Amino acid sequence: MPGEQHDKESFQIGAVAVTNAEKNKKTIFNKIGGFAITKTDLKLLEPGETVVTIVRRHPIGIIGIYIEMLTGILLVIGLVVLAVIGFFVSISSQTKGLVAAMGLFVVAFLVVILFVSTYVYRQCRLIVTDKSVVQILQRALFNRRISRLSMSNVEDVNVEQKGVLTSIFNYGTLIIQTAGEVDNFVFPFCPTPDKYANQILEARQNYVRDYSEERAN
Repeated sequence: MPGEQHDKESFQIGAVAVTNAEKNKKTIFNKIGGFAITKTDLKLLEPGETVVTIVRRHPIGIIGIYIEMLTGILLVIGLVVLAVIGFFVSISSQTKGLVAAMGLFVVAFLVVILFVSTYVYRQCRLIVTDKSVVQILQRALFNRRISRLSMSNVEDVNVEQKGVLTSIFNYGTLIIQTAGEVDNFVFPFCPTPDKYANQILEARQNYVRDYSEERAN
C-alpha cells in the first residue's frame, strides 16, 4: 500500500538504516563513528551521503579551563569564609549574609561559564562522509562556522603531535590539506589522529575510485 511504502522509506547513515518513525528521536546512533549523530548534523549532509566517521575533540583540551574555573571557585569560597569568620567578626549578621550571597553569586557565575565553555568545546567536530568533510567550529555560544570540503579537493592529511602530553594521551592536530585556494582544515586536540587521518585518506581513495568507475561506464 502507498502508506506502508512511505513508512518504510529510510535514510542510510553509515551502517544503519533509519526509518521515518525513528526520525523523531533526538539522536541517531552511527555505529561506524561510534558517536551519536544529531538531526542537526543530518541536515548538513547532501542527499545520498554516507557517514564514515565523526571526529570530536579530545577531553584534555578542556582540562585547563576546568582547572582555572575550579581554582577560582575555591578561591572565592575561601575569601568569603575568611571575610565572614576572620575579618568581619564585628559586623552585623545581615552584612555577613550579604557577603556570603555575593560570593555564592560569583561561584554560580563561574559554574555557568564552565558549562558553557564545555558545551562550546564539545560542539566542535568533523563529519567525514564518503563524499565530503564537514567541519563545525563552535567559537562561542551563538557563534558557529560550518565549512564543507569535497573529497575531490582533499590533497593530503597530516598529523602534528608536539610535546610529551600528546604522546601520552595520544592526541594532536589533524590537518587536511586542500587543493587550490581553499583553506586547509585544521582540527586541534584530535584523539587518535593517525586513525582518523587514515580513515579520511581511505574515504578519499574510495571516492576517486568510484568517480573513475562512473566515468568509465
